[in-house]
Amino acid sequence: MSKKENDFDYITEIENLEVPDMLKVGFKFYIERNDLKIQDKKEFDKVLDKFKKIKMGD
Repeated sequence: MSKKENDFDYITEIENLEVPDMLKVGFKFYIERNDLKIQDKKEFDKVLDKFKKIKMGD
């Protein structure tokens, strides 16, 4: 799989999160299931916040 130079590597960002592995897997699945195209860190954080709200039942 070739990556374009400007592709944001959300997989690495997920790996770097200080959360249990189960949450990392869930978050990765959430991104892929919703076919989210994350372009940068700001967008990543926004999606992560949304995911946390769903998980925490907010």
